[in-house]
Amino acid sequence: MVTLAALERRGLAALREAGVQAPAFELDCLLETVTGLDRTARVLQADRPAADEWTVQLDRLIARRRAGEPLQYLLGWWEFYGVRLAVTPAVLIPQPDTEVLVEEALRRLRPGMRAADLCSGSGCIAIVLAGRVPDARVTAVEYDPDAFEVLCRNRAADARANLEVLRGDALDPTLPDRLAPLDLIVSNPPYIRTEVLPTLPDEVRREPRIALDGGPDGLRFYRGIARLWRTALRPGGWLLFEVGYDQAEPVAAILREAGYRDLVTRRDYGGHLRVVGARRPVEE
Repeated sequence: MVTLAALERRGLAALREAGVQAPAFELDCLLETVTGLDRTARVLQADRPAADEWTVQLDRLIARRRAGEPLQYLLGWWEFYGVRLAVTPAVLIPQPDTEVLVEEALRRLRPGMRAADLCSGSGCIAIVLAGRVPDARVTAVEYDPDAFEVLCRNRAADARANLEVLRGDALDPTLPDRLAPLDLIVSNPPYIRTEVLPTLPDEVRREPRIALDGGPDGLRFYRGIARLWRTALRPGGWLLFEVGYDQAEPVAAILREAGYRDLVTRRDYGGHLRVVGARRPVEE
């Protein structure tokens, strides 16, 4: 007979052998998914016999984890800014660095305002903004059909009346007029240089290429969004980007050249400049 405690010991040993950086945390997530029991319940029921299907499912998940699949895709969900979101290989895994972009957006979003989240993916940014400012209107825009399906799932689970989803290309020149006027635009667009993609860690390369590839210099979406969406902003409206660790200066230059003013930057928790933003001049 295999008990819950024995199943946990075996799973922990397998993850440690695989070199997983936080084996106890990951095992806790996997066991909760497999058994439906949180950690407290498992401790209280440590001597309970483990169902055969639990053992089979856990072994399969650990095998996939050892093969390099991200934990978040194995679970099918991840938490971002206190919200649990559906996550599949069709969308980027929400990262703590993106919380810095959300914080900067929340400083500027007020009741009655209209905001758009471009290249929305799972909808993590838009869902948090809509939840924190329920009297604002937020539109999440995503082009990829598989990612859009995940976005719709998260929209349905959140069920906020002030959140809309729209399938569209952020670089479609007809789209800004459909959403204008806006008080705030946020975007975590694809920003990795195409030539760098093959060199990324295995786990990152399992994330959708369409959400990573920012073109030859990684700046394709920054240029396009800054240019196309400027007139969709009300005078004084803000455009805020998440950027790669070495992209703050070129993105700031793009914003200045496109006619934005009052540049702002924000560092992530690792000390890198991660948010770059500016606004359309008030006097226009």
